[in-house]
Amino acid sequence: MTRKLYALLILIGTLWALILVYLYFFVYYTATLTVNANVSDYRVVLFASSTAQKWVHECPESECVIANVSPFDYNISIIKQGYETKIISAKIWARGRESLVLELEKKVFLDAFIDESLEETAQQKIQRLRDEKSSYARFSLGTQRSISFTENDNELLLEYIVEGKTYPIQNFQRVKQDDISVSSIPSSEDVFISLWENNFILLTWEGKVHPLSFKIPINYIKAGQKQWSYQIVTNKGTFLYNISSWNSEFQYLFRDFVSFGNDIIWIIYDDEDQKKQNFNFTEKWNLIIKFSQKDKTRKLLKTTNLDIDKIEWRDNKIILSVWDSEYELKNF
Repeated sequence: MTRKLYALLILIGTLWALILVYLYFFVYYTATLTVNANVSDYRVVLFASSTAQKWVHECPESECVIANVSPFDYNISIIKQGYETKIISAKIWARGRESLVLELEKKVFLDAFIDESLEETAQQKIQRLRDEKSSYARFSLGTQRSISFTENDNELLLEYIVEGKTYPIQNFQRVKQDDISVSSIPSSEDVFISLWENNFILLTWEGKVHPLSFKIPINYIKAGQKQWSYQIVTNKGTFLYNISSWNSEFQYLFRDFVSFGNDIIWIIYDDEDQKKQNFNFTEKWNLIIKFSQKDKTRKLLKTTNLDIDKIEWRDNKIILSVWDSEYELKNF
């Protein structure tokens, strides 16, 4: 047998072997893969490491039937925008019918937030600067509300201004301008006022102030879920405070949190190592947790190294403050 004929026979044999492999893996012995997801309009990517090949399938419905899948070991990626990608390792057998049932979770993220209600026109800014010069101290609470302190003999008169109308509230002992701080109470029309070491809640609907007897410094105040209740946030943690009974209850589990319905969004800070250990979290940085008061389940939504000052519920949004910036928690 000549060398040429021998080479030809080897070539023919190789071609037939390749054809048989192709027919086995890609024609006659393929399988069907069915994916059932909790969402629709997603993508399934099949990657076979043995052949370094990738197949992409678009799935408009929650049930996705993929025919003619070659019998290999796959890494199967299920991808949908706004959701965490799920990767599953699976072996597809020849002429088999494989099925996957899975649940994609939303990808929680923080988005830079700008409160448009605090933006002012050039005319409003000019008027605000004029008002500030005419007052001993003045604090804007938005485009329609502000708090003013005017000198009245040796006292300071607190005035509440809303939509151009001024309501005198009460006289206070005079303090330095730098010792006055005023901030709005989220999810409420009320106002938190601090004069040196004395703290108050201005109840705007009654037109009077409610003194607070807390001895530790107060960072800020939020409205509680129940009537007459507030969340007093301090460096030590959060107190639930009732202005009708003057009672406060320390929330030892949560340093800072917001409530909505049966759920709580709360933060385990990076320095709370013992609390992370108690709840079996090993992640670093600050942890944003979703806690169900109904079934007592906890879910880690996101880790972040942002230095979070406060978390609040504002206009049906969860807003996190970081120094002079704000972020909205989305897709949770």
